[in-house]
Amino acid sequence: MKYSNFVKGNEGFQYSINIQYDLMNPNKISGYIPTKKSLEILNQYLINAIIEDGDRASVLIGPYGKGKSHLLLILLSLMCGTSNKEMDDLIEKISRVNDKCGEFAKDVLNKKKYLPIVINFNSGDLNQAFLIALNEALKNENIDINKINVNYSVEFSALSGSFIGGV
Repeated sequence: MKYSNFVKGNEGFQYSINIQYDLMNPNKISGYIPTKKSLEILNQYLINAIIEDGDRASVLIGPYGKGKSHLLLILLSLMCGTSNKEMDDLIEKISRVNDKCGEFAKDVLNKKKYLPIVINFNSGDLNQAFLIALNEALKNENIDINKINVNYSVEFSALSGSFIGGV
């Protein structure tokens, strides 16, 4: 008997996640398979998002294909998404594996909102890449940069003059 007679692949499965293009994609969110190890990592990131004085800088290292990008996609979805069927189903899947992580995920989804700035480092200049990513994030959220009152007026002026409409 052949395996292909009774084993079928998931047609929605993709070998890689592109955080910039897959953010808030319901298929990518529903395709996440939580494991104990991935939820240990997610749990720590969620705790850091909840606790104001938490350690926010970290490095995530692992072999190719281990699920690092998918995990970060899920984290970003929780941090900047809104409660809907896909997100509620995600939290339910997380809770089945790790109750505490599910509670933290629900808290982050419902209480805190973040602006995802996904840097695509194609320009060679990190400052320019950051400004372009910031501009894209603001445009995606329909935030008018000219109405923001911040202390970083020089950077925002450069951003406003150079990138808005031209990215």
